Amino acid sequence: MIRKLLFLVFLIIYLTDTQAKLQVQLSYCTFNSPSEGPYIEVYLYFNGDEVKYLKKDGKYYGEVQVNYTFFSADSVKIEKSFIIQSPTSNDTNGIMPNFLNQHKIYLDNGDYDMSISIKDLNSKDAPIETKQRIKILFVIDEMMLSDIEIYKSALPTEKQDMFQKNGFQIIPYTSEIISESIDSFGFYAELYNANKIIGKDSAFLIIYYIEDLNDGQLVPGFRGFTRKNASEVNVIMGKFLVSGLPSGSYRIIIDVMSKDNAKLTSNSISFYKENPTVQKSLVNDVKGTFVEGYTDVDSLANHIAYLQPIAERLEWEFAHNQLLEKDMEMMKKYFLNFWQTRNKLEPDLEWYKYLKQVIICNKNFKTPMRPGYLSDRGFRYLKYGPPNDRYESFDEPLAYPHEVWYYNEVNNQTNRTIIFYNRSQVLNDYEILHSDILGEIYNKDWNLILHRMNPGFYDAENPSYQDYFGDKSRNLMRRN
Repeated sequence: MIRKLLFLVFLIIYLTDTQAKLQVQLSYCTFNSPSEGPYIEVYLYFNGDEVKYLKKDGKYYGEVQVNYTFFSADSVKIEKSFIIQSPTSNDTNGIMPNFLNQHKIYLDNGDYDMSISIKDLNSKDAPIETKQRIKILFVIDEMMLSDIEIYKSALPTEKQDMFQKNGFQIIPYTSEIISESIDSFGFYAELYNANKIIGKDSAFLIIYYIEDLNDGQLVPGFRGFTRKNASEVNVIMGKFLVSGLPSGSYRIIIDVMSKDNAKLTSNSISFYKENPTVQKSLVNDVKGTFVEGYTDVDSLANHIAYLQPIAERLEWEFAHNQLLEKDMEMMKKYFLNFWQTRNKLEPDLEWYKYLKQVIICNKNFKTPMRPGYLSDRGFRYLKYGPPNDRYESFDEPLAYPHEVWYYNEVNNQTNRTIIFYNRSQVLNDYEILHSDILGEIYNKDWNLILHRMNPGFYDAENPSYQDYFGDKSRNLMRRN
């Protein structure tokens, strides 16, 4: 299954009246029920101190409303709404407990735009909103793994509640950053249709392990296996003791192996382990390498900052720590290590090739507020490479100045597009408006927003506009 297995969004909103904030960790996994079909599980973890509380019957409690909307082909397929109540408390003077909630929503196979709105019902502030493109794909005649759910605890239970799955109460861990205080965590996944592919009750092997995200090497001491007999749904669970795992970016990999040692299917999930007292070993010696020539810590820090567009999110967390600490030797080792993972034999050439692209971005895409490599256009230029085609419009009637970038292939996706627009109309600050690249901002109303410089044309109840001479935007998403 090709999809992002887990995403983490920190949704923070600052309330103008009290300077308090609503803070939520949000993640999801997809599974399949043989009887009811595919579904998505969404996990929400609320910071109890940042929720507004009301008093009723001598107790204080908070309430949060969560609305889900799933779009497909620009039409609403499913809408769900839930009210979540916090734990009650006798007073609000102490630390309020955090609380966790989980929702299960059944969906047909397909591509969706998932929109989530979270509203503190006791606050006057507007809802928090986030959007994510997701893919649901479970084929009935293929052996397939579900997404991998990282959990805090898993206990056998017969109680039917929101956390119950296949006889276990699974309490999810909603962050992909495993904090220093976490000494162990487990994982849960489901394997489907093994009985159809290798035969009911046939033996097979599950191998699971932790791999370094940077170099792809197995981390010694973090490997396990279990034997299974094929059934319609096979539950896969395991646990890792991570108190001795150094700080860094990793991924859990599950391989399903036949009795002949052939890989049948596989899946993975990434995480970052915070463990500053057990630092990961970087290269021991930078002598004779291209980083030895750095003598100014600020110059090296600037070059490490240039890595943000191409670094993995978890990889960037480690880089950010280096920028804060400004330990020259550690920064050199990190910088060399970063480029060696991309070109082991010639890391210096890989860096200089990338630096040329950064210079192009800093020259052409800088704005009054941001250097070129961190502007919306520069960031995507470095992340995805230069577009195969680039359309620029400065004089289309009633539309903001805009650019359309076309990619023949990007991230194993073909014929993808990014649209940028310039609301200031005079500065070089082009913002990303819409893209059909998975993981990017997807805005089904991009064409309406692009034309909002025309006062009065937009009707929220009937979102459309009249054609006019010179209007080219209807053809932006396709090439001749």
